[in-house]
Amino acid sequence: MEYKDRFTVYLSDFVEFDTDIIKGGGVPQTKDIQKVLDFAASWGALHLIVDGAVTTERLKVHSNTTIECLNSDCGFYLADNSDVSLFENANPSMKERNDVNISFIGGTYNFNCLKQNHDISPDDKRLIRHYPVLAYEGNTYAFDPNLSVFGFKFTGVENFVMRNVTTVDQRTYSMAFCNFKHCLLENVHIRLDNNLYAQNQDGIHFYGPGQFLTLRNIRGTSGDDFIALGPDEADCVSKISDVVIDGIHLENADQGIRLLCRKNGALERVSINNVTGTYKSFGFIINPWFRESDSMGCYDGITFDNIDLVQHGHKYPYSYPFLFRLGGNVKNMTFRNIKHKFETESGVVFDIGSGYDEPFRVKESPAKIENIRVEGALCTASNGIKSEFMKTFTDVETVMLQGVITDGCAVSAENAKIDTLIASDVICGKLIEKDGMVNTVKTVNVLEKPE
Repeated sequence: MEYKDRFTVYLSDFVEFDTDIIKGGGVPQTKDIQKVLDFAASWGALHLIVDGAVTTERLKVHSNTTIECLNSDCGFYLADNSDVSLFENANPSMKERNDVNISFIGGTYNFNCLKQNHDISPDDKRLIRHYPVLAYEGNTYAFDPNLSVFGFKFTGVENFVMRNVTTVDQRTYSMAFCNFKHCLLENVHIRLDNNLYAQNQDGIHFYGPGQFLTLRNIRGTSGDDFIALGPDEADCVSKISDVVIDGIHLENADQGIRLLCRKNGALERVSINNVTGTYKSFGFIINPWFRESDSMGCYDGITFDNIDLVQHGHKYPYSYPFLFRLGGNVKNMTFRNIKHKFETESGVVFDIGSGYDEPFRVKESPAKIENIRVEGALCTASNGIKSEFMKTFTDVETVMLQGVITDGCAVSAENAKIDTLIASDVICGKLIEKDGMVNTVKTVNVLEKPE
């Protein structure tokens, strides 16, 4: 076949389009599609234009590949009982970034969750173990990413771009990235029509090592974390740094954004801005999660700005709802322009050091919290529901509150102390829960309005 641009091909020249991108129904054409994708390896580059919808099993993408769908009716549907990722990079590695310059532009990618297993068998010959599987307290890693059926799975990539893409019905994570550098995802819709109970239906999950990640205008629903940054979640040593998340809209996601720094790794220089919408149980989970007794990772230079969320429809009863839960080693964390409402359950806006997965487990969650700064917050509850603004279960060095309005107690503690509290322009039910829990207090323009 001859093409005007020798690197550009249309998928319709190689396959029959017999699939409804939402309902499926087509015959898998994996081998024919993979032959087209392999042109990139022999030609040195490939621009694949997808002008219809097709059913397939796992596909592998080489360096210098652009997959462009003409519209949202075009794309790829994961065949029934495939139990594999829909797309992976061709040369995955935890040590090298072998696959570069990969782009997905437009279209819909349906992961067909109701017809896939959560995991594949450890004896499956298709299994390739990309991630280290660690032990803690005699148990194996609680959630083995090697076995899980992800939608997209990219391990060892650089210069990755995804724009104007819709994903549908992830079985576990819609996307998983590990060992990445220079990744940009924008204008992505994560559509979850079939939200199953406690099935790890995350949105986008990033394992370390990783650097230079940008997420813009991401919206949708997840049956777990909508976005997760877990630098050392899989290997206990890696770092993720230099992250910009700007424009997240939660459409009643179970949970919002998780920052999981587990042991000896670090999460540094992260900016999370303009997060809106509704969530069911937990807004931002910022703690190690696992119950190891040493290190607990490191969070440094993390900022949140313009957060406007509503909690509605609490789903997981093992903990009360919260907007932020902080644990581990927190050096500097800043929160600006926070607006929040609890609509269906009583909860805590800032829950500090209370435990990984449930409150009051202080002994199992050693934490070192240095500096927390809140600049501008309006936090309320409705329908007679009570809320607390900041409750700490571990000692905190410095808390600064500026421009905070809350209908509950501003600061309370459970067998813990705050060394220094600086509060200015604060309106609350009560500033401090009880005498003696704060060593040094400095206030300017604080108005208490008890019920």
